[in-house]
Amino acid sequence: MRILSDYIQKHYNYRDYKHSFRNFGQRKVYNPHGESNAGNISDNDAKNKHKMLLLAGAVALSVFSFAKMYPHLSIKISAHKIKSKAMTQLKELYADTIRKYPEDETYYKQLALSLGLKSGEEYKLASVVGKSQLTDLLSKYTASDFYLGDNLNGVKNLTYRVNLHNHTVHSDGKMTVKQLLEQSRKWADNLANFRKNDRKPPFVVAITDHDTLDGAQEALKILVSEPEKYKNLKLVLGSEASMSYVNPADVKVPLNLELVGYGLNPFNSMLNDMFAELRAARIDNAKKIIDEINSVYPDLRLNWEEASNFHPNLARGTSDGSIWLLRQYALFKAALKKYCAIKGNLIPDELILPLSSDFLKKVALKMIADGDVESYFRTIKYGELTNIPSFKLENSIKNTLTGIRDKYVYNTSALLERKVILTPQTFFENYNKSQDNGFWGLAHPGFLNTSMFSDEIKNYCMKHSKQDEGHHLAWRLFKHLKDVGGNKFAAYEANYQFYGSEPERLQWTKKMNALGELPRFHLLRTGGADCHETSIFHKHEKLTPKKIAELNLCKIVEQ
Repeated sequence: MRILSDYIQKHYNYRDYKHSFRNFGQRKVYNPHGESNAGNISDNDAKNKHKMLLLAGAVALSVFSFAKMYPHLSIKISAHKIKSKAMTQLKELYADTIRKYPEDETYYKQLALSLGLKSGEEYKLASVVGKSQLTDLLSKYTASDFYLGDNLNGVKNLTYRVNLHNHTVHSDGKMTVKQLLEQSRKWADNLANFRKNDRKPPFVVAITDHDTLDGAQEALKILVSEPEKYKNLKLVLGSEASMSYVNPADVKVPLNLELVGYGLNPFNSMLNDMFAELRAARIDNAKKIIDEINSVYPDLRLNWEEASNFHPNLARGTSDGSIWLLRQYALFKAALKKYCAIKGNLIPDELILPLSSDFLKKVALKMIADGDVESYFRTIKYGELTNIPSFKLENSIKNTLTGIRDKYVYNTSALLERKVILTPQTFFENYNKSQDNGFWGLAHPGFLNTSMFSDEIKNYCMKHSKQDEGHHLAWRLFKHLKDVGGNKFAAYEANYQFYGSEPERLQWTKKMNALGELPRFHLLRTGGADCHETSIFHKHEKLTPKKIAELNLCKIVEQ
């Protein structure tokens, strides 16, 4: 290459090259001495042509050699072109979204302002779904788009397109926000390749952590840092708000329920403050319960550090069910105390106070799965520890701990005074004041526990052909939510995926879904997997390597 370069510099200067290249092919040749010849190509023309060919060869060889010597620079140039093309596609996608859903433009501008984006950079939010767009998409989706199935056939058949209910480490989920987004992105890319001419988005996912918007905030920041990477994914920013229905005409004790929010602004200060106040009140309430239990059973030596390791919802005050977990924690300490007395010196030091975090979390998971603490010590295998098949706690301590718990979770006036619970009415009043533009839907209606109906409802049902009291209470709840929520209460999880297979539960779910379909409520059908484990494909089950391979998810789910 150097020999060619030297030859060109020696026999053909830049001026010659410039003019010859410009005039070659026009049958008019430039002569450095000022003469211009037209007509047939002269000997000088042939020489110039020869020199130009040498120059072209030298240039081509130079480019090839440069690419070979500096391949990383060539890759960078190629990557830049790809990124530039993707950015152009995003801008077109965003412009098309605004044309179709002009009502969502204000939402995007609010998000862009909160993120510190420059004017004109709103296109980086092209993957975010606003209220109007989501409303339109939900009118087009069918149950099969949400469907997973017991054997995850929806994944196997590539029909799983929507999951609007997921939890991350910001509440009680095990996935980081980054992991959830990466899995969702890869699944969306996979579906995009499979459904090239499909007019629906490849995959829509929502982040809906309990009583917090922190997960949605983090997701949004990740997305705008590499927007072209998530071009096939649609992200719904949300939360799952826990509240309690307390109307004494309908319920004897608070009826706990959850609403899932969609199309929220995770930076909305009033909304964040409302959740922060609620979480702080629950943590304070939990500490009061610990103090009271310690006053009755000082030898248990309950403490907040241990309690916060028992379950993430208890540690963060997320979900109204967090307070209920304190009884489980106290029962475990009582059971461990008895177990220690039986086994004596076989107990490792790390299991004596304070308990190790990992061990306590394992116990909590099994206790919650099995429903009681005794089953754990009947099957325990931990180092030298062995199980006690007949292990049983005295009923007296169980009943005492239940009584202490109930005093804190069923005393409606005290709960409201300490702001440990939110009523739907207070929630929607605060939400409307926040001027946020999302909407909310009733989460997993098939899990509603309406057994605490009031005497008024009981008497009413007896007078009206013995209607089912629980069903009537559920109808009253739906009506109340619509009355206080108005158009902000706009959906219910008709396509919730993990109710289990118990016939009674499935029958009750059908009844609840029938209420959601009543024309007077005018509710959209949402749904999702309610993922808490390490994938977007199951609620509580961790996918095994075998299952991952079977479903062709090896490049999507980390193992």
